Amino acid sequence: MQTSQSPVVTGPLLGSGSPSNPVPCNRVVDALARKTRFVRRTARKLPASDLLRATLCAVAEGTPELRSTAINCGIQCADTLSKQSLWERLRKPHAVDFFKACTEQAFGNLLKSHFKIASLPGISRVLVGDSSAIKLHPSLSEVFPGGSNQNKQSAQLRLQCTLDLLSGQWVDGGFEPYLRQDAKAAHDLAQSGVLEEGDLVVRDLGYAVIDA
Repeated sequence: MQTSQSPVVTGPLLGSGSPSNPVPCNRVVDALARKTRFVRRTARKLPASDLLRATLCAVAEGTPELRSTAINCGIQCADTLSKQSLWERLRKPHAVDFFKACTEQAFGNLLKSHFKIASLPGISRVLVGDSSAIKLHPSLSEVFPGGSNQNKQSAQLRLQCTLDLLSGQWVDGGFEPYLRQDAKAAHDLAQSGVLEEGDLVVRDLGYAVIDA
């Protein structure tokens, strides 16, 4: 899933502004929501910053589901939000662009606060790719089969993501079946059309493919 370059808005970090927490602050998140056109006017009930925080809370709790996210949204905005209302919000145009822009911003903040990468002769981008398993509700196991044991079949998805280590830009990413291993996804980036001259691609051994 190729994406256009998302805007990066400079600003302090969430909370105390500690470099240990790269998540953008409310002002930056709301600015990104407007830049990506996810929000066209000031939200009265659920600001974009509250939506992002509620989503992160649900993921951190291990329940990245509409119900859990809606509950966390209610906590953030001190009001009740149904999962149906949340779904309508997430179906809006540019919602994916908004979350990608926030990812870029957080990744860029992390790079600036923790790493100093020297320029590399002949290298314009350092593309770091990896996958992450996402746990889903067990009722979805037939549609999204995941790991299994003798007792049950779990429901999981795999998120493939490639970021530029030098700029923090989201380069490529998308969801795919959990059972499709990284080794089979090794050539996806080359076939996606996002690679440019001067790119250095870095991945772990899970993507290694050796032709016999």
